[in-house]
Amino acid sequence: MPEKRVLLLVMPFLTLPRPHLGLALLKAQMDKQELDCEIRYFSFRFADAIGVPLYVLLAERAPAHLLMGEFLFTPALYGEEARPFADFKASIAGYARQYSEEFLQQLERVRNLTPAFIEQCANEIDFSRYDIVGFTSSFEQNIASLAMAQEIKRRAPHMITVFGGANFESEMGVELHRRFPFIDIVCSGEADYVFPELVRRIRTGQSLHEIGGVTFRENGETVTSSTPQMFVTNLNELPYPDHTDYYQALQNSTARDMVVPETTMETSRGCWWGQKHHCTFCGLNGMGMTYRSKTPDRAYQEIRYLLETYKSPEIFNTDNIIDVRYFSELFPRLEADGFKVQLFYEMKSNLKKSQLLSLWNVGSNRFCPGIESLSTHVLTVMDKGVKGIQNVQLLRWSEEIGFDVLWNILCGFPGETADDYRQSTRWIGALTHLPPPTVMTRFRLDRFSPMFKWPEKYGIVNIRSYAGYRLCYPFPEDSLLRLSYYQNCDPPTTPEIQEATQGTWKAAERWQRVHDESTLNAEVTLSSLIIHERRAGYTPVSYGFEGLERDIYLAADAVHSDSVIFESVAGRHPEESITLEKVRRILSEFVARDLMLQEGNLYLSLAILPLNYENVEMPAMHTSANLSAVAAV
Repeated sequence: MPEKRVLLLVMPFLTLPRPHLGLALLKAQMDKQELDCEIRYFSFRFADAIGVPLYVLLAERAPAHLLMGEFLFTPALYGEEARPFADFKASIAGYARQYSEEFLQQLERVRNLTPAFIEQCANEIDFSRYDIVGFTSSFEQNIASLAMAQEIKRRAPHMITVFGGANFESEMGVELHRRFPFIDIVCSGEADYVFPELVRRIRTGQSLHEIGGVTFRENGETVTSSTPQMFVTNLNELPYPDHTDYYQALQNSTARDMVVPETTMETSRGCWWGQKHHCTFCGLNGMGMTYRSKTPDRAYQEIRYLLETYKSPEIFNTDNIIDVRYFSELFPRLEADGFKVQLFYEMKSNLKKSQLLSLWNVGSNRFCPGIESLSTHVLTVMDKGVKGIQNVQLLRWSEEIGFDVLWNILCGFPGETADDYRQSTRWIGALTHLPPPTVMTRFRLDRFSPMFKWPEKYGIVNIRSYAGYRLCYPFPEDSLLRLSYYQNCDPPTTPEIQEATQGTWKAAERWQRVHDESTLNAEVTLSSLIIHERRAGYTPVSYGFEGLERDIYLAADAVHSDSVIFESVAGRHPEESITLEKVRRILSEFVARDLMLQEGNLYLSLAILPLNYENVEMPAMHTSANLSAVAAV
């Protein structure tokens, strides 16, 4: 009789364009240790059933704390005891984003389909072939996974159900194990080495106490191993992820003609910034903040393998922060070898222009910088380690190079002031030609974040579960607080701060509306600079500058202090009597016209400059200096 296999299931609502990296790594590790394993993407099956566009909306665009996708599967988990759809409608009635009645009716119809969907998925499994089934759950995958595990246990009691993923880390996994008796085992933390060992021990009947991060049942009670969790210290030793099952599922789905796949990989785990300064709102990395990264050579070999194996030119890196070595050691090597690949990374916002160009030159045109705010004081409250003017610098360089930048404005932080948002609102009016934020929203109280761990320190009170959790789990409030990743709270604030925040919110919404028609572009020659003012809300005009004014403006291509700008331009004009005061006066004139941004003694030019302006050899234009304005054509 052939040896039993391990079945790994991906339930809704995993995003469709990206294979699940954790399971792909587990499968590769299992194969390496000669343990048969396969992955099934029931997420595609559900997208086929309800329509890919609706699935994408639920998986990628619905506010996470509403748990909209989770609620849809409650009838499959609880049957007639599930909360009525009217309760969900009531829970979102006061939410800022309005949902049409037609859309809500569509959701209700989908919700009524979920019990049959779970049954159909179970019908496809030959339970005689498997002895262990693993579920991964991040974001909104809990309820569908729980419903599937319950149905599997009903049909095949011999199957051992194992849960893992971000939603089952630490206390959350223990509480879910305690509440749902059909969950046999929970793995918390990194399972690369833990899961294969767990499979062996299950099959040989050995104790699980020696496996760190594992919760199981003993004499009917929930027990968690006291052995310390095991973290991977050398990522170079891990196998390449096996995404074969994902690409087969994609080809068998209606999504194949609507989804551009992004092969997932990781080049690091943890966060090197978080090791030094944990951003106050960030709950990523859970128990594994220690930063570990692959060498540039290993990253190069893995990228090359994934490109050649799966033929997709897009790679989504799950890293929380990029290893800065890659800008000088990985990307230039890929470029030199002729690879063109879209590498998506999250990264800090205080990058150099040369680093952005390094990423661009390899074929990438989008990334996610941790901007979060345009106020230096709010950024300090967040412990971001960057200034607001540096965030604008990144936005301007990204616009010049051609990047699609994904960023948000977060607000509501303990310690912020009304002046922080008044300043942000003033700046936004001058930045409409730069990439706008995707969304502006109040922070969530995320598990593992400093504000979650020490709410008293930050003045956070009235911690409570979101309504979505109360709709999805029929448990007491103390239980909901143990199993939830997102929690609601009341941060300290005042009506004045709230009013100022609303002003920034409205300015950000206007930014989104007018960005496509808003420009501030510059032409540069060896002796002149012309700036074409076409930003929304400004009078169309073209400014011409020569000599010292030109050089001062270009010296503020990057954020510099007035004294550094003075030192940069003084030697270029020996015939003039240039003083620091004269430079400051010219800088203030640029700032007065909103052609330049000022923060303290720091300055940044706002016009979009040609990337190669240092090398221009065009004839000089004869325009009057001293900030003259030329009528717009």
